[in-house]
Order: sequence, then structure tokens, then C-alpha cells
Amino acid sequence: MLRSLGITIAALVSGLGASRSPAPDCPPYLVGTGDLPGDTFLSFANSLTPDGQVVVGGSNADDPDVPNDGDSASWAHANQGFQWTPPCTLTPQVIEGFGYPFSGVHQESNTKSISPDGAFVAGDATYGANIPTTFKPVLWSSPGTFLELERLPGHASGSANDVSNRAHLAPAVTPGPRGDRRVVVGYSTTASNHAHRVPGAVPVYWTYPSTTPVPLPFPSGTSATFGEARGVSRDGRVIVGNLYEFVGGTRVTTTACAWVWRPGRSGGFEPLVLGPPAGRLSGWVAGISDDGTVVTGNGFDDPDGFGEETPCVWRGSGPPPSFGFGAPEVLPMLAGSSGGSALGVSADGAVVGGQCVIDFATHAVRWSGPGLATIEDVLDTATLHAIDPGTWTLYYVTGISADGEMLIGTGDHLDENDEFVIEGWAARLPLP
Repeated sequence: MLRSLGITIAALVSGLGASRSPAPDCPPYLVGTGDLPGDTFLSFANSLTPDGQVVVGGSNADDPDVPNDGDSASWAHANQGFQWTPPCTLTPQVIEGFGYPFSGVHQESNTKSISPDGAFVAGDATYGANIPTTFKPVLWSSPGTFLELERLPGHASGSANDVSNRAHLAPAVTPGPRGDRRVVVGYSTTASNHAHRVPGAVPVYWTYPSTTPVPLPFPSGTSATFGEARGVSRDGRVIVGNLYEFVGGTRVTTTACAWVWRPGRSGGFEPLVLGPPAGRLSGWVAGISDDGTVVTGNGFDDPDGFGEETPCVWRGSGPPPSFGFGAPEVLPMLAGSSGGSALGVSADGAVVGGQCVIDFATHAVRWSGPGLATIEDVLDTATLHAIDPGTWTLYYVTGISADGEMLIGTGDHLDENDEFVIEGWAARLPLP
């Protein structure tokens, strides 16, 4: 949801998915995740388990004297995924790197999401001896222990974006006990990098323990030609993602960018478009609640625009998992905002996090209450709970615990040398 020189990967004492209990009477807090050892301090938090006990993200520990544009064979290390235990757990607060699964001229690993039970982490890692760099989809079960997922035939790169707790697919699809199967979603691409917003990217899913990707169907009549699967519900029954179109080498807006894939009659998945907010040309999906009933994102006109989006959520109705999604609910924004986006979401969709943009600066926000009508600036809320935020600026909320009270994201602040550093953060803030 990543890097460095000579990092030794420590085995987790308890391993991914092990039981961790929150300490009683955990007070409100706002803390940084830290970063992995290296020359450049930089980290970000991507995903957390519903109980708020495990956070995954990335850290940068590259040599600042080596170009970071990926065109130099001497750039030996870059991003590295990590796991971090936040305050109020019964385990020490530590940050542990996932390492680099494959050899290559450029080393990078990216942890995108952790399964609700904490047993698996989805992401990707670089491989190969040539620049430009190529990526393989990866599913980790602990730091240093991983399963390489295949790409579609003839594809150079791919990534795993999310992983469920289980899979709904029939036993004939993937042999083995039903409880051992999970749905992993992402994309496979002909491109020589892991960019999904480029021609050649195909939304796919894997049914673990199978490593074979299955393309998700494009709906008939759509002009989109590429895309990604971005998230999956806890039970593996609902997948969300985005589809794109290129015209003359430029990515353009389509009226059917945001999609849901539901179980189909044939045993696979069938697509359903998510309509944009009123007055917008298209919608964009960022996340999905564990129960699959709430999808977060935004509405937009210009796919490359910034700060002009409309934050929104789509709610499913009817019997799951075949429920439909109506028009999106537009979320309120902070005073003075030009735009925003809904990103992280609690297990049942009752609390949503994201960002609002004011004067081209992003502000981490949380929506809650009936109709998600209550919006808070996370930094202001921390102050209300007698937390001194110091010099922190919080960019956005990428993940929320099941109860909506633990938030993660990325921001910046002054370090002990009075220099700005970018760092992942976690906060526990009781709901209003």
C-alpha cells in the first residue's frame, strides 16, 4: 500500500496473521511509522487490518547521490515494503522490511494491501537485468516469504493490489479446501513498468493458491481498452476497479471509468458500471469496504486534473452479492476546498477517510455520522483530543480500522534537524 542498502530481513516473532490484542484503554495518539535504514528518510502507510494491529507501507532508503529516475544500472536499491506495529498492541512497536524477492539491476518491492485477517500482503517487486524495470505480482505471507503470481501470456509486468480472506468460486475453479482459497486482484500489463494507467494493462484476479491470472471481462459497448482491479471484499465476491481509454497517446475521460465486478452465473465475474456524480463526466474507484457494500472514490472531468474532483461513495442495495449500485452520494468538503477524494473506508462503510484540496494543498479528512455528513480535518481533531501535532501536515487518509477510530496515511513534518521529511502516520481518534 520500500527499499534500501544492505537491509537484513528479520523474521516476525509472531508472523503475519498472528493474534494481536489492543492494550486496554488506549489513549488518542498521532505518531509516525518511522522508516527503514538508509540515507533518505521517506515512508508512507498504505493499508491496515480491520483491528488496527498491523500496518503495511513503503520506505525509501536509497542513496541520494544515485539518480532516482531508473535509467542507471548503478541504482541498486529503491523502495521496500514494510510492516509496522502501531501503539497499543501487545507486541513491540517495530518496523520490518519485506526485502527484495527477485534479483535485478534495480531493486524495489511495494506492499499495496493487507488481507483483513492479516495473513497475506499483496504487492509487487522488480526483476530482471535490464532498464526499464519490470515488475512481478507478489503475495507475501511474512517478510521474506512470498508467492510469485503469474502474469498473462506475453505480459512483462503486473501487480497484486488487494487480497480477500476467502474465495466464493466453485471448487472446480481452484482445487483444494474452500478455506484455503482467496481472491487476489490487480493487473497484468505489456508495459515494461508497473503503471496501470497505460495501454496494455488488463484487470485480473488470481484465486490463491493458484498463481494463474484470470482477466476480468470488459463490458460490451465500453470504449475503455485497459485498466486495473483495485480492491476486493472480505469474502472475495465483489471486485472494484477502473477502466481507461487512450486516444492518440493521451489518456482520456470515459463515462464508464469506475466498475464493480460481481459473481456471474458461469462462476466468474460480471461487470457493472458505477455512474459518476451529477455534473461529472466519470467516476474513479479508490477502495471498497470489507463487506463489499460501500465503494469509495471521486467524480472527475479531467483524468489528469488535480484538486477538482468530487469525493463520493457508491452504496450497494439488494441481496448480496448480486446487489446493484445506484447514483453515488457526494460527500461534503472542508470550507475553501476546490476538490477531494474518498479513499480509506471502515469495514461496514460507516466511516470514510480521504483528502480535501485547499489552495493546491491536501488535507487528511474523515467522514462519519448519518449519511457521512460529518467531516473532520484530522489534524484539527487531533488537537481537540489534546494531542500536540507539532509541525505535522497530514496529506490524506489511506486506511481506517473497522471501528473507524484508527486512521493511517502520509504527511510531512520537521525532523530534529529542522528539515522536512515525508513519513507515514497513524492516529487513534475517537469518533465525534
